[in-house]
Amino acid sequence: MKNILSYHSYDRGWILLLLVLILLISSRNVQAHIPLDTDVAATREVPIVVEDHKISWAAYSQLAEAEDVEYYRFTAEAGEEIFAEMLVPVLDRLENFTPDFALIGPGLENDYDSLNREEVETRLDIREGKGVIVRGYYQEESEVFREHFTQTSYWRRQQDTITAPEAGVYYLAVFSRENATGKYVLAIGREEKWGARDIARMPKIWWDVRIFMEQERSTYAITALLGAGALYLITRLIK
Repeated sequence: MKNILSYHSYDRGWILLLLVLILLISSRNVQAHIPLDTDVAATREVPIVVEDHKISWAAYSQLAEAEDVEYYRFTAEAGEEIFAEMLVPVLDRLENFTPDFALIGPGLENDYDSLNREEVETRLDIREGKGVIVRGYYQEESEVFREHFTQTSYWRRQQDTITAPEAGVYYLAVFSRENATGKYVLAIGREEKWGARDIARMPKIWWDVRIFMEQERSTYAITALLGAGALYLITRLIK
């Protein structure tokens, strides 16, 4: 039986290509955000739950209707930093899409970010004992962020780090003061912490993100190429 090292250069080329792809995926993805499950209503009553706001998460979602508001719930201790950043997919129709986000929670000093109190309280569900800090985007141009694992690009909009004044339940709410619609990615937290379950989901994460970014054709082509390469390698190893 042939030893694997005795394969001709064409065979070794396929093996090397697959190994490089595996290493590239493994090394890049552990530095990325962990996708949140956004297959829920995302309302104030049934929000998207963030298990630990300090871990680096990403919510791939969209405002489908003009007056939509999507809520993300988590708990924080007094003195902890709450980080949030808004990203928008680099798609032509979203170039001017600038969704807002607001932090709602106990002890916060109200900051309506150029909106008036009535506008904010009409749009957001702010209950007794909770304050709100609104953050919008105002610059003319956004920096483009390239995510290497999925090979997708995003415009960086606003970001902020807010210190939790009290321990309790907090909400991040995403909405558009301009009643605009479109896809967005809400990044929460800074700590990169991937578990075994997350790593096992890497192929699905890669697929889901690229489909969200409307890169269907190239995604199908890359998947077919990798599938053919893997099948060829398995066949050669068996022989």
